[in-house]
Amino acid sequence: MKNHYGKVLAVASLMAILGTAPSLAQITDTLRVKVPFEFVVGDQKLSAGEYSFIRLGGVLRIQAPYGQTGMIVATNHAERKQNDHGGRLVFTRYGDTHFLTEVWSPANTPGQRLRKSPLEIELAQRAPRPDVASVAIQSR
Repeated sequence: MKNHYGKVLAVASLMAILGTAPSLAQITDTLRVKVPFEFVVGDQKLSAGEYSFIRLGGVLRIQAPYGQTGMIVATNHAERKQNDHGGRLVFTRYGDTHFLTEVWSPANTPGQRLRKSPLEIELAQRAPRPDVASVAIQSR
């Protein structure tokens, strides 16, 4: 019975997150990117490969091909620097672990910044100078 209530709570939470975002008719864009290394989003480790990043207002949907991996994460709005018009995914690397931190479309739109997970916060406290890696997004 508790498991049922947990599932109901999870679905209700997801609906609340999506309810605060613009309607699905206002999807800003879908980005398809081949990520050449394993990376972490939230508490999930994703393998290297091609992913679709679908921007839904303040939410980002990440989908691997053929439905292998799918997730929705809340994001914060990020403003572009004046001369920054390139599309890219930005990763923060601590040792061998890459965390997806920002998503920038090739279109001249604001970016999305992902919230730090507890694991990323813990690693940042141990290694205050992380490396930053980015993967360019080609316009299609």
